[in-house]
Amino acid sequence: MERIRQSDDLIKEVPGLITAITTLTDECHVLIRKLHNVLARALQLDDLEYFNKLSKGFYDSRVPNTTLLRTIYYPPIPEEVTEGAIRCAPHTDYLTITLLFQDQMGGLEALNASGDWIAATPIPGTILVNTGDLLSFWSGGRYPATIHRVLVPEIETKKRLSRQSIAYFIGPDNDVMVSPLVGQGSNQEPVSTYDHVKRKLDNTYKF
Repeated sequence: MERIRQSDDLIKEVPGLITAITTLTDECHVLIRKLHNVLARALQLDDLEYFNKLSKGFYDSRVPNTTLLRTIYYPPIPEEVTEGAIRCAPHTDYLTITLLFQDQMGGLEALNASGDWIAATPIPGTILVNTGDLLSFWSGGRYPATIHRVLVPEIETKKRLSRQSIAYFIGPDNDVMVSPLVGQGSNQEPVSTYDHVKRKLDNTYKF
């Protein structure tokens, strides 16, 4: 809650937004704990609470953690655009997993193992889960990061409407040293969560 209050001056004009976001994150944490347990079991770790124990910042704002919830607004497209125009370029997320809540506008696509773009058509009542770069490294490549993009809608009327999504980017605490738990890359040097994210940001915004 403290982290939300830091941005209160930006969102106080929307009554109830802080309460709604706090409720959403609290409910997401229940799901995240379960996903962490499933992930630990899938990687055949002895401690099913392994990932949860490395994510204290979820519940204690005094523990530095790069986990971030973003509300992402795509404005309407009033001008004519070419067919297949991209609204958000292909990319991967930086951390372990991302919980994505979509509206019904569509446009999100994910690249499958065969190199084909697959539409991630919104399904009411569902949450899309993406794997990120840090999980790919942590799992020794067993769970590669999901490459995804957002296209401009082909339907003309949808181009005139905005698109809204909420993405919850999940990662361990900043000082956690990450190295491959299984599979390929077991001899690679460990990296802290903070340094991993900083490196990704530096590469992304390098001019």
